[in-house]
Amino acid sequence: MTTRVEPRKLYLDHEFPRFYANTIGIKGLLSLKPNVAVLEPTGMNYTKIWVTKLIEAGVEVVLVGHKQLKKGDHG
Repeated sequence: MTTRVEPRKLYLDHEFPRFYANTIGIKGLLSLKPNVAVLEPTGMNYTKIWVTKLIEAGVEVVLVGHKQLKKGDHG
């Protein structure tokens, strides 16, 4: 039997890495070697640098709007 994961508890108990839109942040994110990145495109100017650098590194990028997230309509 497996233990049920409680998403809220996991979120509150976990320390998530923080990456800023600069050279160090981009290198830090890419060091995780992602194969896909899901972004909520709040500001396209801000999102553009992440999308550009991720695609250049061969990472698949999926944009999910905040309305889709609220409805649970993301996949």
